[in-house]
Amino acid sequence: LHLKEDKAQLLQKRKKLVPLRLEFLSAFALTILLAYNAIFVTAVEGPGSKVGNLYYSSWISFVMSMLIMLGCLEDILDEEDDEQALEFETHTPDRNQLSRWMSVRPIKEHVSTRLIMLPSSHDSTGSGDDMTIGSFINGMPIPTPNGFHQLFEERFVQEEEAGRSTRLRRWASGCIYSFIYLISALDAAFHISYGELDYVQMYMVICPCIMVTFCFIMTCLCIFDYNVANQFYVGGLVSMFLMVIWVGCVILTLHKESSWAVDEIAEIENANLYYFTWATVLNTGMLSSSYLKEHFHLKPKGFMVVLWLGVVKICFVMFGSCVDILMTIGSQCKAAENGDDTDVFCKRTEAGAFFGFLGMAAGFLAAVYRFFIPSPSVKGLIAESVMSSVLALIFAFSLAMVTGIGGPGQAVGDLYYGSWLAFFAALGVASGLYVEVLKKSQQDHVSSDSSTICSENGPNTSASTPYSFWDAASSGGESKVFV
Repeated sequence: LHLKEDKAQLLQKRKKLVPLRLEFLSAFALTILLAYNAIFVTAVEGPGSKVGNLYYSSWISFVMSMLIMLGCLEDILDEEDDEQALEFETHTPDRNQLSRWMSVRPIKEHVSTRLIMLPSSHDSTGSGDDMTIGSFINGMPIPTPNGFHQLFEERFVQEEEAGRSTRLRRWASGCIYSFIYLISALDAAFHISYGELDYVQMYMVICPCIMVTFCFIMTCLCIFDYNVANQFYVGGLVSMFLMVIWVGCVILTLHKESSWAVDEIAEIENANLYYFTWATVLNTGMLSSSYLKEHFHLKPKGFMVVLWLGVVKICFVMFGSCVDILMTIGSQCKAAENGDDTDVFCKRTEAGAFFGFLGMAAGFLAAVYRFFIPSPSVKGLIAESVMSSVLALIFAFSLAMVTGIGGPGQAVGDLYYGSWLAFFAALGVASGLYVEVLKKSQQDHVSSDSSTICSENGPNTSASTPYSFWDAASSGGESKVFV
């Protein structure tokens, strides 16, 4: 009966793959159509070349269809792997089938033990149930020959498949983002520079070509041979190499006068180059970070550490943008008269650089504090929340100076986004710390009440053994468990 149910499930999953593949093909065709529309509408001479409703609606529709397409692809891979799992269960696997299954589902060997309380009458001769006591893997009993597939389905398969889906999505996204950047760079090269390129513009064309090639190869490996793509010396080294060359592309794209993306004061000239530069570098950074964490077994940082590091990164963008503007128009600032528009612009830029540096310093100190003291006391949390609230007020004041009329961040660009993100990040940290202070205060109040009750009742002098629970239960008395 169990075998018939498994075969029925297998047939049902095979039927489910048909509409999934049709949905994937439909989403793929729609993505190609919307990509064609977005690229030509937002091109140099297109109606949506400047940031506005047409620009955002064109690219948002493309991104949504792309996410649907990648989601369908992930579901197809999940169903195919489930089909292999059922075939693995219903048939006796040979060595080749087992090795092929293990290549798709590499097992992480984490072994731990579990303490089980047994009654004093437990039969230790080995005639009892084998699952009563023994070794455990990650808190689960070692599976019997008939339940070997359950080990994959309940624990390891889910963990590895989640990593595979994430890697596939990031490699495919990197390929698409860099390809859009390449098309936009070629469009600017032919319609702005007319084929005469300097070293900055040549790099802006060659770098996305390398990015597209490697990301496409790694995407294919994630689909057809994930065991190769999952290796650090393949996927990890490739992702770090791409991260290095793309950081150079970010610097040249956003901070060079001959760049097609921005002008001399970092205002956006070509929105496609600007946005997809940041999209590619963020996607590649998360990709290389996942490989490094898995290879070196790095523990995930605390939530507040991540938030404070986010404040540091955003303030670094804000600080770097202001410094870049000051270096570009430094001669004009020196020649400006006191009180004119240029003098006001330069002073506001200097104030933005100061606020960005202040946010970097405060965020770095708070991140270091939280790294070494992940669970501070209530007083420490209150001091941290006060500092974040002061930062939020400072960034709110900087918004009026930097993004207001006459400020360096009044137009859309790095400084505009950096100023707003810094304010929202500091506000988010302050609100998160406020909630944490309330929880910590409640925990301290509950612990103080419980200690008072224990002191009033007096200490418990009765001895407790692993058999106390069973002896008390067999005698009809009250059982006590001490942790």
